[in-house]
Amino acid sequence: MSKRTVLITGAASDIGLCTIRCYLAAGWRVLALCRCPKPDLVALMTSTAEAGMMIPVDFADAQATDRLLTNHPVLMEADAVVHLASVRESTPFADVDADHLLRHLTANVLPAYLLMRSLGPQMAERGFGRIVHGSSIGVVFGGGSTHFSYALSKHAMEFIPAICSQWAASNVFVNVVRIGVTDTKGFGSDKSPEQMAQRVALIPAKRMAQPMEIAHCLFHLGSEANTFMSGQTVHLSGGE
Repeated sequence: MSKRTVLITGAASDIGLCTIRCYLAAGWRVLALCRCPKPDLVALMTSTAEAGMMIPVDFADAQATDRLLTNHPVLMEADAVVHLASVRESTPFADVDADHLLRHLTANVLPAYLLMRSLGPQMAERGFGRIVHGSSIGVVFGGGSTHFSYALSKHAMEFIPAICSQWAASNVFVNVVRIGVTDTKGFGSDKSPEQMAQRVALIPAKRMAQPMEIAHCLFHLGSEANTFMSGQTVHLSGGE
């Protein structure tokens, strides 16, 4: 059997990097999509000649996904998609304007559905496919006091089209993971140490997740390890 290929958006994030490591360890080729190829991603993707390729894309541009699919037909070969790319800007709800809201919807929702629309039928025709959307536990809490647009866009992304249930007959499974508070470079950048401690105290597990814990779940759902689950929203949040 030829080497399988996974397309990972948000590949330069901490969770994205860990997810890439999971797929590379399993012998997959990786198509790593990110806004800017950071040194950690470059080092990982050049660690072996068979790793795959990096493709720059800014999903905040509404036409970016269509151009991406036109200019990089190799994406149509993907056997799995793990969609992690997102915009998450901290803004009080009273200051949310149309541009702020549209920016989040454009970057966080459009790529999920356009990639699914384009790659899903190809996967079904080949008889294998896994699609995993990375959502957020913030959906449950309405985005807190400063991340309404982010939470709304993630909630919209969780809406799985009805046609996906038909793809299941062709061994193509689509799932969503609501990712909980995770110990990444980006999380907590807008919070004081006291606010961080208060947030972590609300988690029943009384700690943040590690990026590799999230990556293991994403890989399980987005690989041959997942043999039967589709159409589900999984909470990976320490009990929240």
